[in-house]
Amino acid sequence: MTGNDRFKQGKFRLSIELYSTGIKDRIADVHELALLHLNRAASHLALSNFASAYHDAECALEFLASDDKGHREKALVCRARALEGLRSLTAAAAAYQTILDESPENADAIAGLANTQELLEQSKSGTYDWAALIKTGGSASTKVDIADFRGPSKVVERAESGGGRGVFTTRDVKAGELLVVEKAFGVAYHVPEAAQRFVYDVQRETLRTPADLELAGVISAKLLDNPQLAESIYSLNAGPNFPAPTSPADLFGAEPAPPVRATCFIDPEIGRAHV
Repeated sequence: MTGNDRFKQGKFRLSIELYSTGIKDRIADVHELALLHLNRAASHLALSNFASAYHDAECALEFLASDDKGHREKALVCRARALEGLRSLTAAAAAYQTILDESPENADAIAGLANTQELLEQSKSGTYDWAALIKTGGSASTKVDIADFRGPSKVVERAESGGGRGVFTTRDVKAGELLVVEKAFGVAYHVPEAAQRFVYDVQRETLRTPADLELAGVISAKLLDNPQLAESIYSLNAGPNFPAPTSPADLFGAEPAPPVRATCFIDPEIGRAHV
């Protein structure tokens, strides 16, 4: 099967593997190379691999001919969506606007710009539709997208209490005043037993729930897609039994960063065991 076949089946990791093989095999065919990068960008977007999607969209735009407006427009949309997913909201809004300047009827760009502008307003004003968030949240079938907001608060290192960080107000606040909103780094829901996924915690020597595995997979996938996020995870304080790295070299040295948690599971989509 081709990468396009796997993409249509919703098997995006397999489609990425096939597109990657095609990219290696068709280096001399610039147009085909551009389309493979574009298709791989779409697969990465489907998996929320936003950094990889941005890279592939940029490659596609570099290789596509200037008069190939249809494919260039698709690549521009992929790039804008990737920027939005990376939380680069100002850049995403500008990217969507660039598309609309050339194609005012592009539905993806219209919707993307509207959503990005709403997120930018949230980040500035701290105004959220809490009722809608509660209604749509709590289910794996819906994705809640909100902007981060920082009110009269700051994050301070807590060396005197054994490590970690704390959130403190920067002034007197009123009851009910919004202090901080931050979108979750990763979210996991109950995984049906039929998914055939099991997790063994090597450090604690215990079996963990499928949701634990799912969350570890979400976090690992984000770090693999965008290694620049590693510090935000590895700098967290997990207690004396799980010391955090002590220097930037521990995080970004020659050796790969340590795993979030040692796990082993079987992925039924690609039929492989992962650690």
